[in-house]
Amino acid sequence: EALRTLEFVAASSAVATLSQCLTGFGFGMVAVGILGPLQAEGALPGLPFAAIVAVVILLSVPVTLAQVWEKREYIELEPVSTLLVAALLGTPVGVLSLNLLDEEVVLTLLGIVIVLFSASELSNLYQDIQALAEVVL
Repeated sequence: EALRTLEFVAASSAVATLSQCLTGFGFGMVAVGILGPLQAEGALPGLPFAAIVAVVILLSVPVTLAQVWEKREYIELEPVSTLLVAALLGTPVGVLSLNLLDEEVVLTLLGIVIVLFSASELSNLYQDIQALAEVVL
């Protein structure tokens, strides 16, 4: 049972790391998007949703730090500092939300964010492909 849970966490972390490396972010959304529904279906016994979020945050730190180190020469401090302040303010709100909201509500909201973001990125990709096609043709 514990080994199976560890396997699910490892597999979701691998997929989330791939997503993070390809897009530059998204580890948490992908990992929680995979593990959350598994937990809701009972496939991760003994691992409450709040613990999943905590584990995902811990696992995302080294991946993010590696990316920051790799891209450090391209990082502009002003926008990053704004994001850091927002993250520091948003983290307590997120933790409080985990304790106050039902898990299904949190998972539904996460699913909506993932779908909307994916649609936005696909739209941007489509526009980039159209612009490239105009240049080539």
